[in-house]
Amino acid sequence: MQRDLFRHAFVILFAAFILGLVAGSMTGQPTARLWLAAHITGILVSLLLVAVGVVLPHLNLSDGQRRWLFRFAVIGNWIGLLVLGVFGSAIGAAAPIASPAALPPIAAWQQSVISGAIASVTVTSFGTVVLVLLGLRGDPPR
Repeated sequence: MQRDLFRHAFVILFAAFILGLVAGSMTGQPTARLWLAAHITGILVSLLLVAVGVVLPHLNLSDGQRRWLFRFAVIGNWIGLLVLGVFGSAIGAAAPIASPAALPPIAAWQQSVISGAIASVTVTSFGTVVLVLLGLRGDPPR
């Protein structure tokens, strides 16, 4: 499981580097900031996956909890990168707090996809952190 987390982390990191090339080619375009944000987010979530992989042997978790931790960490980060990073950037879906009125509004179905992805990433992120904190309680595993 640890090796799988590392594999996903480095595939996401590779994708983030590709997104960096896309961001660089979008200079002057209205969505350039979105592509740059996707690039940086990909780098950060790959580091989060590496961190989860590093602490995994030190967690007091049942096999079922470890499987949930893996699912939360991997699925949440892929949804974040692909839906919010790539799809969101491609359609120009910027959060109003990040760039108010800088881009034209998106279609309702696109907003639904983005909102669902945000909800999913939020749940999986909290699930990942809660399971890691739960696993760090008590004595280290033997």
